Amino acid sequence: MKIRYGHVSNSSTSSFFGVGVELGSEVVIQEKYMTDAIKELLEDGGNLDDLTYTSPEIAALFKENKIEVAVPDYEAYIYCSYVDMREDETKAQFKERIARVLNEVFVLNNPKIGHVEAAWYNG
Repeated sequence: MKIRYGHVSNSSTSSFFGVGVELGSEVVIQEKYMTDAIKELLEDGGNLDDLTYTSPEIAALFKENKIEVAVPDYEAYIYCSYVDMREDETKAQFKERIARVLNEVFVLNNPKIGHVEAAWYNG
């Protein structure tokens, strides 16, 4: 079996799967991370890919936990790939760790953290 790390890209098709959450169109950041730059990004309908460039604190937290942001043509996904599960943690502990980080950064309307997968074609 072949495992690819990070986003899988084949021509103009992309896909991913892991543990995370699909964010709705209304993204709310926890108050302790809400800076003027983050407010401006969200008000301007900025791409969430820019979130980690806008906040060094969020970038460090995501990097430490290998959390990725994927923004296909519809909703944003914040997730951690299964291949980045730590050797000393069970699947339940992995899911709990990612949920803890995501709930620290975001106010989630639907806090169901679980298996996420998506594929899209940009042709």
